[in-house]
Amino acid sequence: MKNLYEGRIKNLHQQLADENKKNSLFTWLRSLSFLLFAWSLYAWFQLDVGRFFWVIPVILIFLFLKLVGISGGIKQRIKLLQQLVTINQTEINYLNRQFEGLDSGESYQDPQHFFAYDLDVFGHNSLFQHIHRPTLKEGANKLADWLKNPLVDVSDIKN
Repeated sequence: MKNLYEGRIKNLHQQLADENKKNSLFTWLRSLSFLLFAWSLYAWFQLDVGRFFWVIPVILIFLFLKLVGISGGIKQRIKLLQQLVTINQTEINYLNRQFEGLDSGESYQDPQHFFAYDLDVFGHNSLFQHIHRPTLKEGANKLADWLKNPLVDVSDIKN
């Protein structure tokens, strides 16, 4: 299983390198298109370049805006890939029995609960810590609720 996560991380790092190259290219293209736009405005207003020269700055500003949009998509993809690397590294750490950074669910511990406190449902090295992977607080709350109040009716379990 560890090899699977390591392979994913290697693949994700390659994808990150490719996306970073694209990001660098589009940064240069954006800069160049903006400089050409600025020069074309100068030429249009200061030089005698003709009546229809206004089309060039308009085309260049649309090109610039399109490149900004593409760059935003690339940056979002880079952020996603970095998060996927983190997720896969967390799973490798889990397989190596390194639980630091994993939510232990101690905030959900209730000493008065009739089984959760005795069965290590919450806390360090608990059931919650071993199966919890949600990144939103709502997901953690839902999991804690399910662990504290499991379904007991067979028809509810089947549904």
